[in-house]
Amino acid sequence: MTFKKQKELELNEVSFVMRVHPRTILRALEDDINAYWAEGHNPMVKIEKLLKPFDMDYAVFHKVLKQRDELLKPKEASKYLNLAHRTFVYRKYKAAIRRGGIVRFSKCEIINENLDKYIKL
Repeated sequence: MTFKKQKELELNEVSFVMRVHPRTILRALEDDINAYWAEGHNPMVKIEKLLKPFDMDYAVFHKVLKQRDELLKPKEASKYLNLAHRTFVYRKYKAAIRRGGIVRFSKCEIINENLDKYIKL
């Protein structure tokens, strides 16, 4: 997928990038637990409306859209850093997306925080 700097994206594209179910996005946007979603339902979603409910930074989201970064689930991030999951959680890395039980970490930000381990001076 190639993305340009857009103000709106289709729901399925956003859910693919954020690695969450489309209904989760609709629930956050509409603030309704019974938000309508069906297999063919794919409305346009404004990106600026996603930022606040998911507590995310536009710069990180834009990098992910351009495929320069990747969002990782907590267990994937701990495995990526070769840490025990409990240790990863204890270190309290900054999440790129956080809403309730949904947490995603930016691969680039995690690498930047652990750069001293990867580069031997």
